Amino acid sequence: MKKSTIMKPLIHPPCLPDEFPTGYLIRLADINKYQNIFWLIDADSFEKRIKNVMYYHEMLQLSDWAGYENNKFINFSNLHSKYFDMQHMRFCPLCIKNSPYIRIGWQLRPSYVCRTHKIWLRDSCSKCKSRVTLVYPRLTDCRCGHPLSDQELLKASADMIQLQEFIDGDHAMNKELDIDLTKRLDLIIFFNRWLRIRGQFKSLENSKDARDTLGDAAEAIFGGKLGFFNFLNRLQAEDLRGASLTSFRYELYERFPGNEFSCYRSLMEEYINQNWERPLTRRNIHFSRKTLHEHPWIAFAVACREYDISKTMLRKAFLNGYVRFKKETKNKRTLTYLYRQDISDRYLRIKDIITLKEARLVLGLSKENFTALVNKKLFKTAISPSESGFGSWCFSLEEMYSFRDQLTRAVHSTPGASWSFSEVMQYFSGRLDDFLIRLTDSVKDRSLRVSSIDSDKNGYSSLHFLKDDFLVWLEFNKKNEELISVPVLAKILGVQQQFTYELVNREIINSSKCIDSKNACISHSQLSEFNNKYVILSKLSKAVDINSRTLISYLASRKIIPVYDDTEKPLRQKVYLKEKLRNICILSSYLDRVTDGKENPD
Repeated sequence: MKKSTIMKPLIHPPCLPDEFPTGYLIRLADINKYQNIFWLIDADSFEKRIKNVMYYHEMLQLSDWAGYENNKFINFSNLHSKYFDMQHMRFCPLCIKNSPYIRIGWQLRPSYVCRTHKIWLRDSCSKCKSRVTLVYPRLTDCRCGHPLSDQELLKASADMIQLQEFIDGDHAMNKELDIDLTKRLDLIIFFNRWLRIRGQFKSLENSKDARDTLGDAAEAIFGGKLGFFNFLNRLQAEDLRGASLTSFRYELYERFPGNEFSCYRSLMEEYINQNWERPLTRRNIHFSRKTLHEHPWIAFAVACREYDISKTMLRKAFLNGYVRFKKETKNKRTLTYLYRQDISDRYLRIKDIITLKEARLVLGLSKENFTALVNKKLFKTAISPSESGFGSWCFSLEEMYSFRDQLTRAVHSTPGASWSFSEVMQYFSGRLDDFLIRLTDSVKDRSLRVSSIDSDKNGYSSLHFLKDDFLVWLEFNKKNEELISVPVLAKILGVQQQFTYELVNREIINSSKCIDSKNACISHSQLSEFNNKYVILSKLSKAVDINSRTLISYLASRKIIPVYDDTEKPLRQKVYLKEKLRNICILSSYLDRVTDGKENPD
């Protein structure tokens, strides 16, 4: 079979140094008025379709009349044909008017900017909208006869100018890192194919689509940290599950492993640590140890091992708001991710969270007895199931230790027959109301002495009481069954103990001396007397739903002041005489409903 060659036409100007091989054939066909470029091919079996540009390049190298030895396409001959647009002609409207020939650089797939005029290249007729093929033998006119130079001139952005410089090998990055042409083209094509435009992926097949996407690629490659992060933000926003970002990251590392692209990998890892709300593991082999170590999100199970925190304790921590967390469902499994810095910052507090079972073991109590203390609100840091959202109680280990130590420090080593705490509870707890609460208060205020401690047990279960001391205490409490201690009264009124002591010491609430003269006790009749005569401002304010300051100002305007308010030491809270408030319409209907520190229903 005869090898194809290019016939020497009558008019044959030399090929220009930067002229595209196929473009040179078009120029020859145009000058010699041929119907298409295939008239130049001398081969019986040559198919009349556009051939690979490398095919024309090889034929021109054998044509000594073409002046092809000065052509620079030799520098592109190692490129795969996929990097060239061999179907359609690209052109700068100004260049094609002033110097009509097709430049090599125009036909590279990601090339769409004329650096000379800083405008976008075109590939179609502005009149008939058809794309210009590399078969039609005219350089200046469309098939419809319209001049190709008659186009709107679209200015290229600074990023796009940089991108074209990068393709041409003239960008500072090329000079510094010596990135070869194939890698440069691969990098641009890679960045170009990720973002959706109006819901669709666009390619580099035509100039219109290229204008939609290449600007984003140029911003990512040459826009520094802000440009790269903006690109990744948009990519992540398109797919909330992160699949697109993951695929992009994986391909970036796999396809561009060289040092010349390390700047993008570093920015990628910085972005991941700032914006990726999922944990990284050692299976992320591309990431540096520093990135893996500093990543802010950690898997729940990994956090338990790394920080030596039980699953229950850590789960309570994030459900109680101590630690930020994210949940994700994968393959019907729910995965929990935790914010590492929150765990580090609140480590001691997280370790302090314990369950009801753990708390009662510290105090040496049965579940029933511990629940009795909880119901009396003896623990300040207790978090109920409704507050925690976890379905069980949470307590502070530190508070449990402090509570336990208040009991065990009260020991007065005294010889004699004694009963253990469990024996006392078994034989006597039914003889007094709130037996455990009274016993607790008495041990704390030393009115019931602990004779010894069993070192093999914890908290309450370690306590022993002399039989004689305990029986005296029991008899005393039975006689004072109707009397209320100041701490208990504070709970009834819903106020602090210090304020309650003020009310008793200033005889606003009358009291009686218990058998043990150290303590004051209040009878129910004395409490009723207080409720009939006085009202606490905070309780009244809540009942009438009026701000306390507003009430104080209003009453002051009526020359009604709180009791003891005109003395050197006013009370901690405002207390008013009810009789002075009964003539005030907005308050009178509420006065008899506010008793024992509460608003009683009608």
